[in-house]
Amino acid sequence: MALFNAAVLSAVFALCILSHERGVDGSENNQKNSHVACPLNYRPVCGSDGKTYSNQCLLDAKSMDGSVINKAYDGECNLDQKEYRPRCSPDENPIVCGCPCGIRCTDVFTPVCGTDGKTYRNECQLAVTNACADIPVRKCYDGECRS
Repeated sequence: MALFNAAVLSAVFALCILSHERGVDGSENNQKNSHVACPLNYRPVCGSDGKTYSNQCLLDAKSMDGSVINKAYDGECNLDQKEYRPRCSPDENPIVCGCPCGIRCTDVFTPVCGTDGKTYRNECQLAVTNACADIPVRKCYDGECRS
């Protein structure tokens, strides 16, 4: 039994070191939502705030403190994902527009229905809308909205 306990403690210690080396800490599970018990597994997700969370549970826990944060995509946040390439008009001049809140999404169609009753192309598109909107929009369910 002592050998098992030592192995478990070693594994937890290794996870802490790996998380720290990857620039991810557990601080997203702060005092306001300390009643949430999240697993220690490392399955990183990128939040709409541009921060990497160790797993979906920790991202959800951060949202419980009143922050409006959605999952932008699976995996660590990648600064390259935030580049913005504006579309150009036929004369090759950029259209006057702005970066959609600093998030660049793929065109993969995995629809989600938002609390505003609109269908979004994917969770990242919902996160962009959420980051830019005055009223927070959350995901109701996967799939197109049923009207």
